[in-house]
Amino acid sequence: MHPYYENSQFKKNSINYQLMLKIFNGNLLAKQLMEQMKVKGRPSLSIIMVGDSVASKSFINRKLKACEFVGIDAKLYQFDQLEQDKLIRHIQSLDTDGILVQLPLPSYLNRSIIEAIPVEKDVDCLHSANLEKLIVQGELNPLLPCTAAAVLQILDYYNINLAGQKVTVIGRSVLVGLPLSLLLMKRNATVTVCHKQTSNIQEHILNADIGAIVIDVGINRAENNKIVGDVNFDLVSKKASIITPVPGEIQLTSGN
Repeated sequence: MHPYYENSQFKKNSINYQLMLKIFNGNLLAKQLMEQMKVKGRPSLSIIMVGDSVASKSFINRKLKACEFVGIDAKLYQFDQLEQDKLIRHIQSLDTDGILVQLPLPSYLNRSIIEAIPVEKDVDCLHSANLEKLIVQGELNPLLPCTAAAVLQILDYYNINLAGQKVTVIGRSVLVGLPLSLLLMKRNATVTVCHKQTSNIQEHILNADIGAIVIDVGINRAENNKIVGDVNFDLVSKKASIITPVPGEIQLTSGN
């Protein structure tokens, strides 16, 4: 377990989570986590956003509020558009303790932006060197991808033992799916990763031991301008034993 929460007091006593639906309340867990993470000395964080994504703005607003609460001086650098070489030079010029590039970036920018972040300042753990460390060290790595870590935190909250369990992860992005799969395997889960080219995803979901626990990390804006996740909450909540609603729960716990 990661040192940020290995000694935390918010774990519940063992429960039979299959008996009833649990709509996870991320507010309580997020507040408890942030209370424990309050820092001294006012470390600094630079957040970089390119473009005008509504979802990204929503994530960033939560991050700024979380930083203020725990005592981190966060500064947002927002650009409507910026050439890649200029953005790299901007990143390299930052005098800060941590750097976070809000994803997704516009299509004309590539992964060189992430690789320009100094490894020790890569708070999202997206630099290739940090991903390599994650493969070897798992949760012992000093930096963890925030959303993947939040998923594990929720599973810990309900005392769900992953050892020997079949888990299905939908999505293989470097931001969430890939690191989450690695961390789940480090906890001895048997992990199936589904993606756009996977046939019969439903079969993989039904085959999962942890399939009745739905942790929705997605965030989208529906036609009615409402923020929603990737899962049909009204439909899936009738079948799931634990589910995280969107917006709010996984985003609160991860700081997104």
